[in-house]
Amino acid sequence: MEPQIKQLPGGWKKITLKEVLDYEQPNPYIIETPIIGDDKLTPVLTPGKSFIKGYTKETDGIYNTLPVIIFDDFTTSSKFVNFPFKVKSSAMKILKTKDDKIPIKFIFYQMDLFSLNTTTHKRQYLSEYQNLEFAFPVKSNGSIDIEKQQLIVDEVEKQLTRLENSIESLKKVKKKIGTYRKAILKKAFEKKEDWERYFISDMGIIVTGKTPKTSIAEYYGDRYCFFKPGDLNGGYYINDSVTKLSDEGINLLKKLPEKSIMVTCIGATIGKTGLNRVEGATNQQINSIIVNQLKFIPEFLYYLFISDLAQREIIGKSSSTTLPILNKGKFEKLNFILPNSKEEQQKIVSEIESKFSVIDNVEKVVDAVLIKSEQLRKSILKIAFEGGLVQYEKL
Repeated sequence: MEPQIKQLPGGWKKITLKEVLDYEQPNPYIIETPIIGDDKLTPVLTPGKSFIKGYTKETDGIYNTLPVIIFDDFTTSSKFVNFPFKVKSSAMKILKTKDDKIPIKFIFYQMDLFSLNTTTHKRQYLSEYQNLEFAFPVKSNGSIDIEKQQLIVDEVEKQLTRLENSIESLKKVKKKIGTYRKAILKKAFEKKEDWERYFISDMGIIVTGKTPKTSIAEYYGDRYCFFKPGDLNGGYYINDSVTKLSDEGINLLKKLPEKSIMVTCIGATIGKTGLNRVEGATNQQINSIIVNQLKFIPEFLYYLFISDLAQREIIGKSSSTTLPILNKGKFEKLNFILPNSKEEQQKIVSEIESKFSVIDNVEKVVDAVLIKSEQLRKSILKIAFEGGLVQYEKL
């Protein structure tokens, strides 16, 4: 696959990667003991998104001929490394320049412009990647111009630093938005003198889901949603599920009407809550409330359950085992001080939604800019390797 470069700049030529890079197998540097969390020790790396998997006390087999690129042999993800390290697995290559004078970052940044089809499960570096042609500035005698490379790297890093500073600022804004949401909910559920204590069992009919036998195909179809914790990501508006049930399947379960409160009560996502907008049922990881709408507004209860007030109760009352569980009996005994007037509940919902709408709009803008920032990063690199980032008189 060719890089996303429209034209090769004058005074540049294409050179295959294997002509400028050596590779080393990672096997001598793989850890033999469990990863730990002490960041004062030697980092254990992966070329994937997590990069630093953890740390190790091991003192043998530490890679320290730096700098290098670590390359995921299956996904082609890569990371630049300029500190001693060990690795987690053999599914990578350690790449270094044949000529120590060549700035390896010039190659590392250009790698971002290549996109390979990695759907086939094969070792990518030796089979394909090392044969790709990269663009290099050259001198009149045809040798690689190292000074030009370094100037380009310096300018790329200058531009990327500015971009990354902007991204960090946007991430701080997103974090503040999350904090603001929590503050809105905290204020909304601060108890008043005339409020009363209600158990979850007072809020409606409590239902624990279950799973129809998957071996019976007739139970599954496309008629009703079958909600699992992973389907609750939409939170306030849940209208679809990955798995669907047939009429036969739904008849084995307690059907949830629209605007039931679904709360995950088993596993790592305990407390995750959704408000369904279509009929359906849930699996056994979810306890649901079929809301008594004579007493409670469903949206009011949804906001209660996503507040820190309810989340602390759910997590605090769950079993303190490796897999946290809050069974139906414990769930329906959770209790909160709440307004007994639906008019006051609606007023609280309206105030929450008014404030949330403002910060939702801000968050949409921030998310859009963050998406564009990744596109801008690609643009900076593309311009750099088309010879447009550094003025020729500087070279």
